[in-house]
This record gives sequence, structure tokens and C-alpha cells, in this order.
Amino acid sequence: MAEHLFKRILARSPNPKAAGIVATSASTGMYNGAPASRKTIEVMRRRGIDLAGFRARQVTPELIDWANLVLAMDRRNKKAIINMFPDAAAKTFTLKEYAGNDINPDVEDPVGQPIEEYERCADDIEEALIEAIKKLFV
Repeated sequence: MAEHLFKRILARSPNPKAAGIVATSASTGMYNGAPASRKTIEVMRRRGIDLAGFRARQVTPELIDWANLVLAMDRRNKKAIINMFPDAAAKTFTLKEYAGNDINPDVEDPVGQPIEEYERCADDIEEALIEAIKKLFV
């Protein structure tokens, strides 16, 4: 969800710096090639984003080297990234941490929950992305 919400926010931004920002996503788990869940596809469809052809990919050293900033959805994934790529520690944050939310730096994973939790998760991500992007424009 985050990659596609991020790209949509950037596409709608009037800030000329938005055109120079590239976003992608990758998994710390073993989900390489997996499609988005049905609930994720539905929630994103409601927001005008088509994930039907989306396939997850595994995080790689090349991807981490390419990135100027690495945003994880939660502290568990942040720790996994830093454990796999210790040199990336200084540029790795949770999304909400980077956005300035130190009280609850995790985006809660809605897997196994009702679709309303997927909606809440998408709202949470979008809200944090809006704040994070403001920092990128400075």
C-alpha cells in the first residue's frame, strides 16, 4: 500500500521537487513474487489505485544501496533491515518515526483482520506519508 499511496501523493503534489523523488517497496519476509491480498487490492481500488498486477519483491543489497532513505512499516521490519544491512542504519526509519510520530512508530499490519482494519491501515500510512513527504521537500 505504502509505495502506491506515496506515488499518488507525489503525483498530485504541486511541489517541483516531487518529480525527482522515486519510491519503490520490498519485503523483508519471504514474499518474493506474491500478489497483494484481496483485502489490500479492494482497499486500494476504493482509493483509485489498481494493485491487480502487483507482486512483492525481496529487499536486496542493491536496492538498499540505491536508496537515500529506507522506510519500514514497523520497528520489527526496521530491525530486520538493519540486521541484514548494518550500513543502512543511519538512513532507516519506520515511516511514522520519520514522519515525526515517536509515540507510536509502528503501522499495524492488518493481516487476518476485517477489511475495516485495512482501511484504517491505509489511512494511517497516507497520513504518515503526507508528513514524511514534507520533510523530503525541505
